[in-house]
Amino acid sequence: MAGTVKIKKSKNLRFRLISVLYLLFISLTVLQIPIEWFRINYSLLDYLNKSTKSEMNIPALKDCYDYVEDLDKRYLEALGGYNPTTGKYNEPNGYSVSDVFFFKPGTGDILFDKLTKLNEFYLSKPANDPKRLEFQKLFALDLQNGLADGKKKIYLEWKFKHGPANVVRTFLGEMLLRFKLLNGGLEFQGEKGRNSIVMMAYNIESARPGDTVKIVVLDHEKMKVSATLNEKVFTLNKWKSDTLLFIPPTAGDYSLLFSKNGFEESLKIKVMPKGFVGKSEHAFQTFYEGKSAELRYVNLLNVGSASCNCDPNLSIDKSKGLVKFTPNSPGWCKFKITSTDGMGLLNDSVFIQQIPIPFIVVDGASNRTVSVGRLSNSKKLSFKAVHPDMPNFNYTIENMDVKLVGLKDGVKTINGGTIELTADQIAQLQYVVIDKFSIQTQIKPIQFQEPLVIQIKR
Repeated sequence: MAGTVKIKKSKNLRFRLISVLYLLFISLTVLQIPIEWFRINYSLLDYLNKSTKSEMNIPALKDCYDYVEDLDKRYLEALGGYNPTTGKYNEPNGYSVSDVFFFKPGTGDILFDKLTKLNEFYLSKPANDPKRLEFQKLFALDLQNGLADGKKKIYLEWKFKHGPANVVRTFLGEMLLRFKLLNGGLEFQGEKGRNSIVMMAYNIESARPGDTVKIVVLDHEKMKVSATLNEKVFTLNKWKSDTLLFIPPTAGDYSLLFSKNGFEESLKIKVMPKGFVGKSEHAFQTFYEGKSAELRYVNLLNVGSASCNCDPNLSIDKSKGLVKFTPNSPGWCKFKITSTDGMGLLNDSVFIQQIPIPFIVVDGASNRTVSVGRLSNSKKLSFKAVHPDMPNFNYTIENMDVKLVGLKDGVKTINGGTIELTADQIAQLQYVVIDKFSIQTQIKPIQFQEPLVIQIKR
């Protein structure tokens, strides 16, 4: 009979905590990768692959080049779910395939061995040999991270561990480019033998109105660029060196046309409506029906009007970029801001909570106890309904069901939030029990039915 080991509950919880922290560490590691890698990867990889090479006569160099080419094809097959037309993967930011593929026998280990032989080949040349110096310059980071010392595990972890799919493919393409540079005779040419126009595009997949989309071209001299939206054509001419700065004024599907020397190239950009800013900075902000609130927007051009489904009297301060509203119902409140010509600029929503049940405060009470001396002086008990999240909100106690313990009176309903008492009643009174409060707000009436007991201390 197999033996069993009982793990203490505290240790089991510790193991779970360690697992969660490990997953968090992996996530934070991936977040260190610049977001621009994800946005421009396909264009960058396509650009690298357009370079041509002359015949490679150095066996160690040709061996490395052929192996990396084959490794890239095998890695692409391992990824699965790849669309060569769009250059997108089912999981472009996933790294699970990378962590398995490059660390199994016959992949990353062979790559390291071939790179080691290439390093040895150039090390055998004189210290001042131009090609040796070129190799050391092109592979400086590789040499610093394990290649020079023969540390295979360190090198492979530095190069591929937790590498998202689209980033790893760019790494491999960039390595092939370095091999071509070492070989010499490198040149770039576009498809079908003509010069490419668009080289790279930044922020193209997450553009919003007012954002800057950067498009890098090959020599913008004598180039004409136009954008079309809903059959309306306008010229683009804001350049920074060879980078076109395109700032979409509204949301929509834009078609950019680049023309030069009889060649044309088009680029489609889908601009999504913006959202309000600052919501992540105020993650714990809660919106309540009846409570005035405001939301902020930035970089919206030609703002026309704003609307939402929870406040017909919503207002907009265009000079400060603020939308001010007072929700009149709970649930999702959807906002829309349009330009002066009716085009969409912003779509967003916030969740509205119901009016919070207030806390009942008794004047002169401490820990739900009132001294008979204080009560004899005031001859009344006053109640207020308040809530810390609703500082300027009006809770009015309409009536309350009261039982005066010590008197022969039963439960009776008292209008307002004050109980008037005579000296004789105070002399006999032991407890005051409130069974129910009926409270009127500026939005709707609410009921507070948790019994409240006030002790009369003698």
